[in-house]
Amino acid sequence: LSLTSLDRELARRLEPRAAAPAHRLDAVRQLRTAGIPVAVAIAPVIPGLNEQEIPALLQAAREAGAQRAAYSLLR
Repeated sequence: LSLTSLDRELARRLEPRAAAPAHRLDAVRQLRTAGIPVAVAIAPVIPGLNEQEIPALLQAAREAGAQRAAYSLLR
């Protein structure tokens, strides 16, 4: 699952028709509860726009049960 931002408004602007951040984290929780391994992608990371959220995104993903994470930097 990808995570762009925990800020619902910013996430909606970056991905207008995608699920809200809270719904994505809930999906992580549900998958882990079902015993399914879960990884998240912090993407896209846009310098000056959302890179400061990386620690909070990683923590939220971990708390939801994600076991791995990666990121994709947009330049």
